[in-house]
Amino acid sequence: MFEATASSKINIYTSHFIRPEGILLIVLLVVAFLPVLLVDIPAMADYPNHLARMSILMRAGTSEAHPYYEAAWAPYPNLAMDLVVPFAGRLIGIELASSFSI
Repeated sequence: MFEATASSKINIYTSHFIRPEGILLIVLLVVAFLPVLLVDIPAMADYPNHLARMSILMRAGTSEAHPYYEAAWAPYPNLAMDLVVPFAGRLIGIELASSFSI
């Protein structure tokens, strides 16, 4: 019978990360994500609008809520940012959370 040792289990599960393709994938992902991390304001014409919307949604339902805006939720397919960024913005700041979601 074949008995799997701890080292063979590790090799089975981690071997795809050690291969050159896995290393290349990680390097390409880091290189692709660098432009977002290296600039303060992304090169998007509507970024200020997204940032303002996230700020309003982050404060919705709190004592800091804006008196002229109300969050009206509906199942829109292209607004996943609205679900993630307001909650992450409370932890890491709205600017950083918005830049990660782009």
